[in-house]
Amino acid sequence: MNESRSKITLHAVRRMKSRLRLSGSKKQLKLLDEVLKNGIREEDLEDGVIKDFLASKGDDTIKIVYNNFVYIFGKNSRKLITLYELPCEYTGGKNDGQ
Repeated sequence: MNESRSKITLHAVRRMKSRLRLSGSKKQLKLLDEVLKNGIREEDLEDGVIKDFLASKGDDTIKIVYNNFVYIFGKNSRKLITLYELPCEYTGGKNDGQ
């Protein structure tokens, strides 16, 4: 089995291409490693609007914030399911993914 497909769903692969303009399994896996190493997990956030926003998205997933994006992982599978930008009101008006 392809290593990237075992960590990233097809839906997430498509979202990485469309939302981050990132294609190629090596690049996607490298970003995934960065997210897991340097991202902020929902439970590590201080109480506030971002934590409240993430909590409103349900508790059956693992949510990690990295570079103004939220990465959603399956709680059991640990696969990246999808990703999306944080709304502008939570990022100080910046939503460039940087």
